[in-house]
Amino acid sequence: LQAIKKMMGRHFKASKKQIVGYVLRVDIYGNLITNIPKEVFEKLNPGKFEIVFGRESLQQLQTNYDEVEPGDCWAFFNSLDLLEIGINHGHGAELLGLRYDSPIFINFEV
Repeated sequence: LQAIKKMMGRHFKASKKQIVGYVLRVDIYGNLITNIPKEVFEKLNPGKFEIVFGRESLQQLQTNYDEVEPGDCWAFFNSLDLLEIGINHGHGAELLGLRYDSPIFINFEV
């Protein structure tokens, strides 16, 4: 039963105030791919939000990782329309202390 649960992974939870998702995968660059879909974010986003991961937080999304200074965190929806988080010119997973199944929070100001 434990193996089946592990394979299925966690599902995101969404309310008007918050989306709680999890890291599904860490790519070779240390970027964190989450299970938070763009469609759900766009439906719930009242305009002001905060993405919280590890000890970091962001109040805006980028369209790609080059929009922030080297060493800064970024977040955007990737080609799969899933929230992806990382550090420009850095291994996000190591530097943020996050890995598979780490929680990611998006808090909305309602």
